[in-house]
Amino acid sequence: MTKKYKIFIGIFFFHFLAAGFFCLFISKVNAMGVELTYPTVMGQALPITDVKFPDFAKYIFAFGMAFGFSSVAISMVWAGAMRLLSPAKPDLLASSKERFRGAVYGLLLLILTYLIITTINPDLSIFKLTELPPIPPPPVVNSTPAVYFYTATNTCPEPDGWTNTRSSIADFGEKLNNKITKVDITQDSAAQIAYFTILYKNPGFSGKCMYINGNTPCQTVNPPFASSASVYRFDNSTVSNPGKEVCFYRKSYFNPQGGYFCVSDETIRNIGSTSLYVRNLNDLKFTNVPEPEQNCTKYDKEGECTAREMPSLGGKNIASVKINGDYVVLFVYAGPGDVPTGPWTFCQEFPTSEDTNKSGPQQTKWENVNSYYTGQIPNYVVIIPIKP
Repeated sequence: MTKKYKIFIGIFFFHFLAAGFFCLFISKVNAMGVELTYPTVMGQALPITDVKFPDFAKYIFAFGMAFGFSSVAISMVWAGAMRLLSPAKPDLLASSKERFRGAVYGLLLLILTYLIITTINPDLSIFKLTELPPIPPPPVVNSTPAVYFYTATNTCPEPDGWTNTRSSIADFGEKLNNKITKVDITQDSAAQIAYFTILYKNPGFSGKCMYINGNTPCQTVNPPFASSASVYRFDNSTVSNPGKEVCFYRKSYFNPQGGYFCVSDETIRNIGSTSLYVRNLNDLKFTNVPEPEQNCTKYDKEGECTAREMPSLGGKNIASVKINGDYVVLFVYAGPGDVPTGPWTFCQEFPTSEDTNKSGPQQTKWENVNSYYTGQIPNYVVIIPIKP
């Protein structure tokens, strides 16, 4: 290859690279916010703003190929002109042949470049570069302190969940009944407010239930069963309130003459422990029960009772409940197959929605607690201090 060919090829690649750097420079300027109009090259055009890399790479390729073919065409025209003028100046004939040969070599190089690129990856010839998928936005964090109910099957939070409630719901309605799959609770640490919820199978806060606190995020309800939910603010104060208590009576209307069992505020709060007040009703005994009504534990030969004990709160011995303070009283029937953390087979909550003043007939009669409709008598009681 002669020195002239080398010079031509060098000039060709220099122009090609210069064109690429020129386009990159324009892209940088455009990215800085200067509105420029890019020329259309081989049918390729760039927008004024928001230039994406695939479009820019395709534009550079088209610009470089156009520049190369234009250079070849100009060189051939120049060689032809020199050939026409060679009769007047004979030395132009040799120069025209050299230039034409160089133009042909340049054309072959362009064609070879295109073929190599096409062979490696046909998509590169037209730069069909697949864009990376956009980075998904971060999940929406439940920022509002509340209880969030979800019907989605994925992790919390989900946009299709029915969310953000800070009050009890007596009936989820047809669209959500038995469809709640996850529950997430956002606490208000600044105001020291901790929410909790109790899910119920039946509308009106009864039936199969599950206690959910805010210590475990995104708790699963499997299988979904809830038709109602009570929502409360937990009172985690370590200061007891003298005189505040929950009392259970063997007779209606809070009559102490038949015996009673009271739980003080200090015992309910279980100060120094993180456990709730949960007791088996069969382990709790009434006090002040008249002797004839006490359980006989020993008989003599004549069949006379010689030893008695106070009856337990189990069975149907409770006739009324008096709540003196801000508490939720939950009667639970934990069946043989129930796990300690729930769900439990049957629950009834006090105070009921119809008895917000805590002194009405629902508490005195407690028909649902005795579970005449299901035949399941509560065997546990849970008492939770709440904020009004």
